[in-house]
Amino acid sequence: MKCQDLMKTELQWVPGTATVLEASRLMRDRSLGFLFVSNPVPDREVGVVTDRDLAVRACAEGLDPKEARVGDVASLNLVTCVAHEDLSVAEARM
Repeated sequence: MKCQDLMKTELQWVPGTATVLEASRLMRDRSLGFLFVSNPVPDREVGVVTDRDLAVRACAEGLDPKEARVGDVASLNLVTCVAHEDLSVAEARM
């Protein structure tokens, strides 16, 4: 199986300056489990934020969702793959 067999082509981005509340509402409204987080340079990824990041890193730490920024709770060490690579290569990287 190739990575492309599991990849999504429509990606949703959120700026790192967005609030946790904005990100969680976007995830709710679009039924998403994660968002790519970008910096001020358009389309340049710097991390991802997951629904778990919002729950564990933001809510459990008592951060105010109206004030806390997505960039502060995002996962920054991305593991990536190329579409044509075998899935076992991606699994080994993780």
